[in-house]
Amino acid sequence: MILFPSTVASAFTSDERLIETVRWTMPVFLGGMTIFGLQRACQNMFVALGQARISIFIALLRKAILLIPLALILPHFMGVTGVYAAEAISDATAAICCTLLFFWQFPKILGKIQGIHYARVNFCFCWM
Repeated sequence: MILFPSTVASAFTSDERLIETVRWTMPVFLGGMTIFGLQRACQNMFVALGQARISIFIALLRKAILLIPLALILPHFMGVTGVYAAEAISDATAAICCTLLFFWQFPKILGKIQGIHYARVNFCFCWM
């Protein structure tokens, strides 16, 4: 979709003006989606490990904390393109922040989980 936006648009409309608009807006709008998979994977991992608060923060970071202000500010500097760029910038920034949070928090979470596991093992051996 990013590489051939005109072809994608042509599948839905024959209006040349609309196809031209899609040709320059779709790559800008979808630019942040290239690394969005990192955010989804890390966010799901946080939920799976019982860290729902971190996951909620990441979701809010992307849409509320970053996207809304960027969508209001960027059009003053970039025109209409700023609205589309806001989505890409918020997606990419949130994905990078999420990945950094993962590398920072995962060892701590894993340590807590392993600590609980080892405590149970030690407790069992004490009674033998």
